[in-house]
Amino acid sequence: MVLYQSRGGSTEKVAKAIAAAAKTRAHNLSAPFDYASLHEGEVVFVGGGVYAGKADPSIVACLKQLAALETRPYVALFGTSMQPNKASEVMKAAAREADLDVCPEIFDCQGKFLLFVRSHPDAKDLLDATAFAERVIRN
Repeated sequence: MVLYQSRGGSTEKVAKAIAAAAKTRAHNLSAPFDYASLHEGEVVFVGGGVYAGKADPSIVACLKQLAALETRPYVALFGTSMQPNKASEVMKAAAREADLDVCPEIFDCQGKFLLFVRSHPDAKDLLDATAFAERVIRN
Protein backbone atom coordinates (compact mmCIF):
# COMPACT_ATOMS: atom_id res chain seq x y z
CA MET A 1 0.00 0.00 0.00
CA VAL A 2 1.18 3.53 -0.74
CA LEU A 3 -0.38 6.34 1.29
CA TYR A 4 0.48 9.83 0.13
CA GLN A 5 -0.38 13.51 0.24
CA SER A 6 0.31 15.79 -2.71
CA ARG A 7 -0.60 19.42 -3.29
CA GLY A 8 1.11 20.10 -6.60
CA GLY A 9 1.39 16.62 -8.08
CA SER A 10 5.10 15.92 -7.46
CA THR A 11 4.56 13.47 -4.61
CA GLU A 12 1.69 11.84 -6.47
CA LYS A 13 4.03 11.00 -9.38
CA VAL A 14 6.52 9.43 -6.97
CA ALA A 15 3.73 7.56 -5.13
CA LYS A 16 2.45 6.05 -8.36
CA ALA A 17 5.97 4.95 -9.38
CA ILE A 18 6.45 3.30 -5.98
CA ALA A 19 3.02 1.64 -6.16
CA ALA A 20 3.77 0.23 -9.61
CA ALA A 21 7.11 -1.17 -8.44
CA ALA A 22 5.54 -2.66 -5.30
CA LYS A 23 2.57 -4.02 -7.28
CA THR A 24 0.09 -2.29 -5.03
CA ARG A 25 -2.18 0.73 -5.13
CA ALA A 26 -1.61 4.34 -4.20
CA HIS A 27 -4.14 6.12 -1.97
CA ASN A 28 -4.29 9.90 -1.69
CA LEU A 29 -4.81 10.88 1.94
CA SER A 30 -7.21 13.63 0.88
CA ALA A 31 -9.77 10.78 0.96
CA PRO A 32 -10.54 8.70 4.07
CA PHE A 33 -8.53 5.51 4.56
CA ASP A 34 -9.37 2.42 6.62
CA TYR A 35 -6.18 1.82 8.63
CA ALA A 36 -7.68 -1.35 10.12
CA SER A 37 -7.42 -2.94 6.66
CA LEU A 38 -3.61 -3.06 7.01
CA HIS A 39 -1.89 -6.23 8.21
CA GLU A 40 1.05 -6.76 10.53
CA GLY A 41 4.28 -6.80 8.54
CA GLU A 42 2.60 -5.46 5.40
CA VAL A 43 4.83 -2.91 3.67
CA VAL A 44 3.23 0.53 3.67
CA PHE A 45 4.94 3.42 1.92
CA VAL A 46 4.00 6.83 3.31
CA GLY A 47 4.97 10.03 1.56
CA GLY A 48 4.26 13.68 1.22
CA GLY A 49 5.61 17.03 0.28
CA VAL A 50 7.43 19.45 2.52
CA TYR A 51 5.86 22.88 2.87
CA ALA A 52 7.59 25.71 4.74
CA GLY A 53 9.93 23.13 6.26
CA LYS A 54 7.16 20.90 7.65
CA ALA A 55 5.26 17.78 6.69
CA ASP A 56 1.64 18.27 5.73
CA PRO A 57 -0.67 17.65 8.74
CA SER A 58 -2.28 14.74 6.90
CA ILE A 59 1.08 12.91 6.87
CA VAL A 60 1.58 13.47 10.60
CA ALA A 61 -1.98 12.22 11.23
CA CYS A 62 -1.36 9.16 9.01
CA LEU A 63 1.83 8.27 10.86
CA LYS A 64 0.04 8.61 14.21
CA GLN A 65 -2.75 6.33 12.96
CA LEU A 66 -0.17 3.74 11.89
CA ALA A 67 1.60 3.99 15.26
CA ALA A 68 -1.70 3.40 17.07
CA LEU A 69 -2.44 0.13 15.27
CA GLU A 70 -2.29 -2.97 17.43
CA THR A 71 -0.54 -4.88 14.64
CA ARG A 72 1.78 -2.49 12.88
CA PRO A 73 2.73 -2.66 9.23
CA TYR A 74 6.32 -2.11 8.07
CA VAL A 75 6.50 1.59 7.13
CA ALA A 76 8.84 3.10 4.54
CA LEU A 77 8.89 6.87 4.03
CA PHE A 78 9.34 9.01 0.94
CA GLY A 79 8.97 12.68 0.21
CA THR A 80 9.49 15.60 -2.11
CA SER A 81 10.81 19.05 -1.37
CA MET A 82 12.18 22.04 -3.19
CA GLN A 83 15.41 21.58 -1.22
CA PRO A 84 17.42 18.39 -1.80
CA ASN A 85 17.37 16.03 1.23
CA LYS A 86 14.91 18.23 3.15
CA ALA A 87 12.06 15.74 2.79
CA SER A 88 14.10 12.99 4.48
CA GLU A 89 14.73 15.16 7.53
CA VAL A 90 11.12 16.27 7.78
CA MET A 91 9.64 12.79 7.28
CA LYS A 92 12.00 11.31 9.92
CA ALA A 93 10.93 14.04 12.35
CA ALA A 94 7.25 13.33 11.65
CA ALA A 95 7.80 9.60 12.31
CA ARG A 96 9.59 10.40 15.59
CA GLU A 97 6.73 12.70 16.59
CA ALA A 98 4.31 9.82 15.95
CA ASP A 99 6.58 7.41 17.89
CA LEU A 100 6.76 5.13 14.86
CA ASP A 101 9.70 2.95 13.86
CA VAL A 102 10.27 3.03 10.12
CA CYS A 103 12.55 1.60 7.44
CA PRO A 104 15.99 3.21 7.79
CA GLU A 105 16.13 4.11 4.09
CA ILE A 106 13.99 7.07 3.05
CA PHE A 107 13.43 8.16 -0.55
CA ASP A 108 13.76 11.88 -1.17
CA CYS A 109 13.73 13.90 -4.35
CA GLN A 110 13.10 17.43 -5.46
CA GLY A 111 9.57 18.44 -6.27
CA LYS A 112 8.25 21.44 -8.08
CA PHE A 113 7.29 24.53 -6.13
CA LEU A 114 5.52 27.46 -7.76
CA LEU A 115 7.89 28.51 -10.54
CA PHE A 116 10.91 26.69 -9.12
CA VAL A 117 12.31 23.23 -9.91
CA ARG A 118 9.46 22.59 -12.34
CA SER A 119 11.31 19.75 -14.03
CA HIS A 120 11.13 17.48 -10.97
CA PRO A 121 10.39 14.77 -10.30
CA ASP A 122 12.02 13.81 -13.58
CA ALA A 123 12.46 10.41 -15.22
CA LYS A 124 15.60 9.67 -13.18
CA ASP A 125 13.79 10.55 -9.93
CA LEU A 126 10.99 8.13 -10.81
CA LEU A 127 13.47 5.37 -11.69
CA ASP A 128 15.19 5.99 -8.35
CA ALA A 129 11.80 5.78 -6.58
CA THR A 130 11.13 2.47 -8.33
CA ALA A 131 14.52 1.11 -7.23
CA PHE A 132 13.84 2.29 -3.66
CA ALA A 133 10.50 0.44 -3.59
CA GLU A 134 12.10 -2.72 -4.96
CA ARG A 135 14.84 -2.60 -2.28
CA VAL A 136 12.29 -2.14 0.50
CA ILE A 137 10.10 -4.99 -0.77
CA ARG A 138 13.11 -7.29 -1.26
CA ASN A 139 14.41 -6.69 2.28
